[in-house]
Amino acid sequence: MDDINFGVDHVDAGEPIRASTFNAILDALHAVVGRVNDGQTVSAMVRVVSAVDSRLVRVTAMAPARGLAFEAVPVASEGEGPTHIVSGLEPGEYRFTASVPGGEPVPVQREITGAENEEMVVIELQAPPQVPPVFGLSLGDAAALLEGRGVTLVRVLDIFGRDLPPADLADRANTSRVLLQQPDPGTFDDEAQLVVSASVEVQPTVVVPDLTGLSEAEAERVLAQVGLKVGTVRVRRR
Repeated sequence: MDDINFGVDHVDAGEPIRASTFNAILDALHAVVGRVNDGQTVSAMVRVVSAVDSRLVRVTAMAPARGLAFEAVPVASEGEGPTHIVSGLEPGEYRFTASVPGGEPVPVQREITGAENEEMVVIELQAPPQVPPVFGLSLGDAAALLEGRGVTLVRVLDIFGRDLPPADLADRANTSRVLLQQPDPGTFDDEAQLVVSASVEVQPTVVVPDLTGLSEAEAERVLAQVGLKVGTVRVRRR
């Protein structure tokens, strides 16, 4: 009878257990159980059909009947989508799930027969768009960038908490700078909110002409020529 080969994976005290270490522990436990029961374990290759970076994809396998959960380990793939491997599976029903941060998990029910040492599971994962960084951009540029990435700008606030309608961005709002964005850059989401700086409207200044000696009608006409109008008229008596 061959000896059971227990893999060695070093973990420092206080450090979290990595997925590979966790699976190594499960492999050892399954090896012991398999030896006792003279059973067989297999590995499942889970290929995720998605354009998402494999480092952001999480794959798990659950055996509902036995209450066991397995964390898949990403492996190198040849451009066919992120690939993960789950080892130490006994024949039976499993629910494989693929997910990305901010996206809806996609489950696939699959029976592992044990007829082969390695079985393939394919999951189609449609992830929402990834929010780009827009901090420091003008509101117009930020809105264009978000739209180009498939992200809808649902709300814009200035630093005073006033709403600016995204569907009707005025020129003044377009020149404001983005100070805060939600959700954070890199998050998978199809909606975004921004907080922008407040634009200061500078009113033009004019020199008030000398109106001494003019009648009220003449004064109104002279003021109108420079864009001014008569306000309250006070009569000073000597």
